[in-house]
Amino acid sequence: MSRLGTILDYRDRFESKLDHLHELIHTVLERMDDIMATAAEVSAKLDTAMQKLTANTDAFAGISQFIADIRTQLMDVQAQLDALIASGASDPAAMQELSDKVDALVAATDAQAVAEAALTNAPAPAPAPAPAPEPTPVPVDTTPPADTTPPADTTGGGTP
Repeated sequence: MSRLGTILDYRDRFESKLDHLHELIHTVLERMDDIMATAAEVSAKLDTAMQKLTANTDAFAGISQFIADIRTQLMDVQAQLDALIASGASDPAAMQELSDKVDALVAATDAQAVAEAALTNAPAPAPAPAPAPEPTPVPVDTTPPADTTPPADTTGGGTP
């Protein structure tokens, strides 16, 4: 084979490789359009998800504030009831029943705040302190003291 034949052979192989490379580049560019379209779709979905998350976060923040406001109001009512009970100006049993209802509402509010905090990964508020128990009166012993004098000697003999 002559030198010209070798060069032509290389040129033919080179052209074949270039054609193959051109086809690969064309395929990549076509797929790139598909990839970019898919990336744009994913980006749009992420934007929508972010908007929903922001809206939910705002809603949860509103709920958190609402729960905190209710809890504050309940604590104020509890303090007023405690003052009424302490003053003795009203029926203690009825006031205690109201106080127990307020305690139950505070506990329910705290439970709701904990549940909401678990949803949002926010710190839950500290639970309300337990109410101080009513002091129990100390019972007074009314039995007379026992007789501590030794029994009298009935043997008649005095000391042995």
